[in-house]
Amino acid sequence: MKLDRGDLAYAAGLLLGVLVLVGLGVPALWADFAPHGDFAQHWFAARTMSAGGDPYDPTVWPRFMATLGGAPAATSYASPPYVPAALAPFALLRLDDAVAVWTVLGIALAALAVRSLLRTADVPHAVRLVFGFTLLASQASIAAILQGGFGFYLAAALAFALAWQGTVRQLRAGAAALVLAAQPQAFLFAWWSIIATAWRYREVRVLTVFALAGEALLASLALVPTLWQEWARGTSPLDALSSSRAVNVLNLFNFVGGDRGPYLAAGLVLLLTLVAIVVSPFGGHPIWVALTFVAAPFLIRSDQVALVVPLAIAVGMAGRTSQRTALVMAAIGALVLAPVAAILFGLGLPSGGDPYGAVVALAVFALVAFVRTPPQPA
Repeated sequence: MKLDRGDLAYAAGLLLGVLVLVGLGVPALWADFAPHGDFAQHWFAARTMSAGGDPYDPTVWPRFMATLGGAPAATSYASPPYVPAALAPFALLRLDDAVAVWTVLGIALAALAVRSLLRTADVPHAVRLVFGFTLLASQASIAAILQGGFGFYLAAALAFALAWQGTVRQLRAGAAALVLAAQPQAFLFAWWSIIATAWRYREVRVLTVFALAGEALLASLALVPTLWQEWARGTSPLDALSSSRAVNVLNLFNFVGGDRGPYLAAGLVLLLTLVAIVVSPFGGHPIWVALTFVAAPFLIRSDQVALVVPLAIAVGMAGRTSQRTALVMAAIGALVLAPVAAILFGLGLPSGGDPYGAVVALAVFALVAFVRTPPQPA
């Protein structure tokens, strides 16, 4: 694929993002934070499983967390068993080396995936600079670098899945969408939109990938039920929902609404789901991808790196009628994802959590909701 002016603008944006990261001292902070962040937990679980151990053993997990200098968020490893199994190659490396490979690979994949999506969505060339910058300089991206979470990988998977859907690369689209299962609770609406679009346009190979994945999951439940049972016992959905790290609407309304928080959160999610149905009842619109970040029962700030995906699709749709509108929308999105998100994070620090994180997803949802013409598959 030849480089065009859009690619050059995107590369310039990435370079600006790197300069911002260096200016903020993120590389130096990364060396201190990343080996003690979220990836270290996945690395330990993968290493334990590779050695024949059980990462869900409640007697092992607290001791490991103590070596990282923090208290365990749960009594055992919290991700489903297929996550440490998939990360087994990283377990072959020392933790410091594994963190470095994880971080660089995640950023590279996200950069390639977003480039592919910007091309597919036909985002105006000049506007792609904004997305290159935002991909690296957003508050969520900085959090993903420092914490070592799944943020860049989720962004890459979502971008590749939506860029490839509707093309001859249907198998790749389905496979990329399955990577989102690293955070299965977070992408239900995005999956629904992908599956609904595949059903509507007879994308048999995408549907086949999802069907085979479901069969593989059922087979693993039958063949190794112990791991799944131990994971279910050690992971409390209610604890995750109420975690101070969660950037969900429940956390937001619990903070600002007190006892009425759960009712307000449920009402808002229901209302926004109805809005999405009105805008695009059959999926295939970025509003459903944005909704998945609003309605997810548990996400952390670094997972919001992938919010650039619905924003990019919406900007491309807007650019078909007005490049000025596309530029304004991209600029507002960049402001929300970078300085505004950072300010909201800072405002929440005195609470010991991240109560305002959901405002970022709500703002992106509002932006993409204004784009009313759904994209057509190639």
